[in-house]
Amino acid sequence: MDLDCPVCGCKMTLRNGPKKTFYGCSTYFQTHCPGKRDLDGESWGCDGVEPYYLSDEGSSMFQLCLSDGFSYDEAAECAAEWQRQEENDRWK
Repeated sequence: MDLDCPVCGCKMTLRNGPKKTFYGCSTYFQTHCPGKRDLDGESWGCDGVEPYYLSDEGSSMFQLCLSDGFSYDEAAECAAEWQRQEENDRWK
């Protein structure tokens, strides 16, 4: 499965932990990125860590989406899309 890290966007690699097998961020050993996904592709263990690629405004949107009940992945996608729209509107 070809997955991107929910926190930094880098590729993920299959890892064998002491309790379960999961996908972990490929940059964990360099950057200590906490991004993880279970074998179904759902993120976990990222609570409290905002995606690194969001601006300050995008981070606020991410937190708002989480408070509205979105999952981590849904909130990250919502905030990233909002951020893309904001950047596109600045160049019009």
